[in-house]
This record gives sequence, C-alpha cells and structure tokens, in this order.
Amino acid sequence: MTKQQKIKFTIFSFVCLNLSLGAIACNPSTSEAEASAAAPPIVSHPVEVAIVETATVEHTIRTTAELKASEEVVIAPQMSERITSFPFENGDTVEKGQIIAHLRADSLKQSLAQMDAEIESLDAQIRNQEQELARGRELFAGRVITRQNLDSLDSSVAASQAQRKSLVASRRQLAISAGHSAIRAPITGVIANKNLQVGDLANPQSPICSIMVLDPLKVHVQVGELEAPLVKTGQKARIALDAFPSRIFEGRVSRIYPYLNTLTRTKNVEISLSNIMAEDNSQPMLNPGMYGNAELVVEVRERAVVVSRQALMSIDNDPTKQRVFVVDQNGIAHERLVRIGRSQTTTQEVLDGLSVNDQVVVVGQYSLTDGQQVKINKPGVAGKGA
Repeated sequence: MTKQQKIKFTIFSFVCLNLSLGAIACNPSTSEAEASAAAPPIVSHPVEVAIVETATVEHTIRTTAELKASEEVVIAPQMSERITSFPFENGDTVEKGQIIAHLRADSLKQSLAQMDAEIESLDAQIRNQEQELARGRELFAGRVITRQNLDSLDSSVAASQAQRKSLVASRRQLAISAGHSAIRAPITGVIANKNLQVGDLANPQSPICSIMVLDPLKVHVQVGELEAPLVKTGQKARIALDAFPSRIFEGRVSRIYPYLNTLTRTKNVEISLSNIMAEDNSQPMLNPGMYGNAELVVEVRERAVVVSRQALMSIDNDPTKQRVFVVDQNGIAHERLVRIGRSQTTTQEVLDGLSVNDQVVVVGQYSLTDGQQVKINKPGVAGKGA
C-alpha cells in the first residue's frame, strides 16, 4: 500500500468511528433497554392487611359456674304429729308469715282446756282462802286465834298463788306448742323438695319441704389462689349456661369467701344474677342446678392498642414474644418485634412495638422477608397467592 492509500484508509476509519459514536449518542435508550431486558422484573408479594386500632381491653377470669337459690330455708316442724293440711305443691309461691301446713293439735287443745279449768278452779280456791285470811286477821286482832293459826292461813294463800303461777306458765308453754301446729313460711319464696303429704307423721328430724328464693339467683364459682386477689365485690360477670348456649347473662360479684378450700386451693365466689321469666310468663327461665361457665371481668383498660391475632407470629414458641410485618406507604414490609398483653376473642393487646393506624399483614406474612415489596389485596385475594 502506498503512502497516499494509507492516508485515505486512516481518514475513512476515523469518519466511520465518528458516525458510530454519533448514532449511539442519538439513541441512548438502546443500551438501557438492553440492560433492562437483561435484569429480572420486581415481583410484589400479595398480602392482606389490617389496621392497628384502639379498643377496650378486659382482663377476665374464666371458671365453671353453678346456679343456686339466693336463699333456701329447710322447713321442719317443732313437734311430732300428723299433717292435717298441706295444700301447696312444688313450685307454688308463698309469702312470709303465710301458713303452709297444719299439724293435728286435738290433744294440745284438750290439754289447754283442762289447764284453763284447773286455773279457774284454783282462782276460786284462792278467793276463799283470801277471805278466810281476812277473817283470821280480825280474829287474831280480837285474840280469838293464835299467831300460828293466822300464819297457816297466810301460807295456804301463798301456796295456792304459787300453784296458779306454775299452771299459767305451763299453759303458756302448751299454747306455744299448739301454735307450732300451724307451720308458717319464714321467707317469701317458692316451695321445693316437698317430702310429706297429708296424713304423714311429721317430726323435727324430718323436713316437710324447703322454700327457695329464685330471684335473684346465686351463681357459685371457684377462683384459683393466684387470681383470687383480683376479684372484688361489684365486678361484672358474664354467665354462659349449657341450657342456653346462644345467650349470655350478666351478673355482679356479691360475696367473696374469706378463706381458701385447702384441698383445691380455690376461693368460693358468689355472683348475684337476676332471673328472667319464661316466654309464657309461667315460671322463671333460670333454675337452681343449671351448669355453665362464668367470666369475671377483673380489670378494664380503655383505648388500648390492639391488633388482629392473625397478624402475630410466635418466636421460639414464647407466647410473650411475637413478630409482625408492617407495610409502609411505599408498599415495603418491615418486620417488627412486639410485646403483647391481654388476649381478646379476635384481637390481641399490644403493649409495645406498634402504633395506631399501622398496617399489619394478616394473610401472606409467613412467606415474607424484611424489606420485601408487597401488593395489598382485598380479603380473599391475597390468601390465594400467599
């Protein structure tokens, strides 16, 4: 190649290089598109979220419960005799002081009549003796009789008067016994456990029935030794009975026993529960002996931070340590450790780690990693892809 040809080739190469650089400068997106085509696309993980809110949180104690009558009095006669009248049956209502049964009292009435006759006869005898004593004093004043005769008359009067007092006291006691033949209701309530009928022999060792107060009722529960100090009179209690599975009845703690059961290490607690009449208004709906569960509300915290229990993931099987994923405004999921408090039906109290209005992942969180991009879907969508 001659020198002139070398010069032409150099100029041609320089011109081609400039044209190539100019084309690249005029179309820079070509290299960027190629780079973008080579990089993998960013995939957002589908999730569902729930908002952190505030709510009233209750600390409750759950235990078994049994309904009992608020008052129950066992009725037994104070004398042994046949029943002549007992017109009430189980379930009948009686008022305080009302006669519910009569016992045979013929012999007592005859004894009372006999004593009345003896007292009347003794009264006549005392009157005669008092008259004789008065005449004796006149005769003694006239020195017709001796002092010994006068004292004898005086002693006779005193003895008869003492005998009368004894008869009167015996009659009073007999009248009291006769009054026991009419058995009266000591409280207002309902007849229950009727054991005897007309003609049966009643005695103080054999109750004829009992009277129960069914409104209000008494709910008997047992609280463990560690939780017992939290229970106070007046606290609210919710009662769920096996007989009415779809209903909740509300009562109040009315009595706390001042001692523990040494065998079970529990304390007895009574809850007052208002009764409800049946739909036909014929009898109370709630009855002594019904069984169920009680929930005692021992503490209430207003405006506590709560989160859906679905969002929580345990750490090392430690119930006090939980983690959640919080989604920020850019759709990035961040893992957070939280400290939890009281558990509710569908929510969990959060003591530390979350703020009100935080978005926490409730579906799809188990396959997330910290800092991952997410796509928030409506309920029922994220779960399919999670």
